[in-house]
Amino acid sequence: MSISSNSIAYNRTPLDNRLASIEHFGHHLTELTDCNVVNLENEQQVKFFLKFLDLFQVDQSQITIYGFQCVEIDVGDYDYERGYTYQVSDTSEGYLLVLGEMSEEEVLTVSGVSDADDYTLEEETETFISVGGE
Repeated sequence: MSISSNSIAYNRTPLDNRLASIEHFGHHLTELTDCNVVNLENEQQVKFFLKFLDLFQVDQSQITIYGFQCVEIDVGDYDYERGYTYQVSDTSEGYLLVLGEMSEEEVLTVSGVSDADDYTLEEETETFISVGGE
């Protein structure tokens, strides 16, 4: 008797969900330690990571936070009257938390944001960290 992957997803216990969250956090931590950049989905995750880094007395002046938006575009078939058609196939947004010195170009490359068909990147450090570092 085998269990399909769909059955597992629907029968997850609260403990399974917590373990999955811890595993996801571990993935983020690996990104941060391997690349000095972590891709976070929302403001709550950014605030959590800042608290976590504070526990290890990471100097907040060494942290830069960027907000990003990415768009992936599919090119459709060629129409002789209208030319090519374009359609947005995927969008994503989030935050990049960077430790240490890294140029915006490096951040775009390391994070993969620059692989998108179109993207925006804005520094938002002051949204999360006050000028005095508190």
